[in-house]
Amino acid sequence: MRLTVKAEVYAGAEILTTATAAIELAKRLDANVEFDFNGVKCHASPDGNPEWLAQNQQNCQGENPKFKFVVSTRPPADAP
Repeated sequence: MRLTVKAEVYAGAEILTTATAAIELAKRLDANVEFDFNGVKCHASPDGNPEWLAQNQQNCQGENPKFKFVVSTRPPADAP
């Protein structure tokens, strides 16, 4: 089991910069980092990709689902 650290994002932050910082923090702490960015809950893991997380956040932000949650890793190729 890995710990999850919740982080606050300041107003005016850019998603790619925030995703990069969150993944770097996740690597240093060997923990997951969770943060809210424009109404989308983002989950950064130590093995995550900041570009993937930023793109997922942007894609999700424009949609209107009931739950908005994105992760920093790609699903396995054989995932449904």
